[in-house]
Amino acid sequence: GVPSVSTVNVAQKQHDVNFLLFKVYI
Repeated sequence: GVPSVSTVNVAQKQHDVNFLLFKVYI
């Protein structure tokens, strides 16, 4: 099925957090 907008927003925010943490660790 198609994910709801709220689910997409949460996933995007989590991705942004993971990306920032990744940049910090490098």
